[in-house]
Amino acid sequence: MNRPPAPMDKPLTYPGHTRPGSYLFDGHGSPDLDISAGRRLGQARIRWAQETVGGEPTYVNLNRYLLEVNAITVDHRFPVMAFGSNASEAQLEKKFVGEPTVIPVIGASVRGLAVAYSAHVADYGSVPATLYSMPDMTSPVHVMFVDEGQMATLVKSEKNYDLRWLDGDTYPLTLDASGEVLDGCYAFVSKHGVLNLGGQPTLMSGIDVGSTNLPDENQAAILEEVLKRWNKSHDPQIDDVRSFSNAIREGRLDASQVTSWLVDNFSLNAKLGSSSRASEIA
Repeated sequence: MNRPPAPMDKPLTYPGHTRPGSYLFDGHGSPDLDISAGRRLGQARIRWAQETVGGEPTYVNLNRYLLEVNAITVDHRFPVMAFGSNASEAQLEKKFVGEPTVIPVIGASVRGLAVAYSAHVADYGSVPATLYSMPDMTSPVHVMFVDEGQMATLVKSEKNYDLRWLDGDTYPLTLDASGEVLDGCYAFVSKHGVLNLGGQPTLMSGIDVGSTNLPDENQAAILEEVLKRWNKSHDPQIDDVRSFSNAIREGRLDASQVTSWLVDNFSLNAKLGSSSRASEIA
């Protein structure tokens, strides 16, 4: 079976395939997690490949499994919201390549935030996502529970983002299956603001947020809108979004130059959360 590509490899597929539900990311198989309503996350069940009863697989709770593989339990990890390509299993594999990695990735919903496009382009040729405050909106997201080393890897990979702490009183965050409500969560928020092409943010398509007056676009469409504006003020003209993306990806067009132009002309300030708590670990 063909695996969905990582946006780093196929930028027009951004944000990549988002796996539904909850799972344990381990870079090679990433088994599902069975989470019961009303139970703490550490009590989630995972299939235990080393033990069987009558030839049938047995299950152990997540914290026991993490200890057995010499990993830190959930209670001592940092919750990090995943809402763009960090919610793509294929993208995580690219970011953590060569590192022994075990990360619980949990389906969740957050109140008061929308997933919109950022006013920057990534080095690999896509317009990535960021968060935008919308008090009446509930957005589906994932939460990664990472240890200190994994957090350092994420911070290193997110040079266009600031790590912020989002308080749960302002942005209530609920784990889907268990109903557990977190007291807050870390999130990577764009340093460049929200992309503002028509007087308002554009949401990332494919996310069920209910009724909203804001437009939503997929990656090809948002790149098309950026390219139209780029061509109005730059020569030579670039023919299509694939050529535009490839020029950035291959370094023929400097991503930082495009980003500076977007920030100067099409950026909406969208500061969120606290940097003080985040600065303790970043």
